[in-house]
Amino acid sequence: MIETRILREFVTNPFPDEKKARKLLSAIDNRQISDLEFARGLFCFQIAFYFLAWLAVTEQIDDTSLQKSSIGKLHDEIRAFYANASSKVKFSDFVVSQAERENFIAALRQQLNEPTGTRIDTCRRALPPPSTCKSHG
Repeated sequence: MIETRILREFVTNPFPDEKKARKLLSAIDNRQISDLEFARGLFCFQIAFYFLAWLAVTEQIDDTSLQKSSIGKLHDEIRAFYANASSKVKFSDFVVSQAERENFIAALRQQLNEPTGTRIDTCRRALPPPSTCKSHG
């Protein structure tokens, strides 16, 4: 049986040393990264490491019922980690970070105060890339 606690640690905390993680992520783009970029980078690594953990389970265990049991246990541990009140990150933060949410709300408030023909393009402040946004009429 695979020790799912170790895999959960790997998935939920891929960079135990934030300073080293920021240095690594900054080196990728040759510049300092913002807190938002760091959070997104961390999330991307967590997703990638989740799939590596899943692959480790499926490659190490031949019995499909034991695979399902181990993956189920891994999921339970990950859910418990993010549900814990002391967790710095909430699952809802993965969808839209607090900074992005505040930015989007500010843009919407500003738009409500603008005349119909001069409304701002909120697509530039939201998550979807501009190519997915429809023009305002």
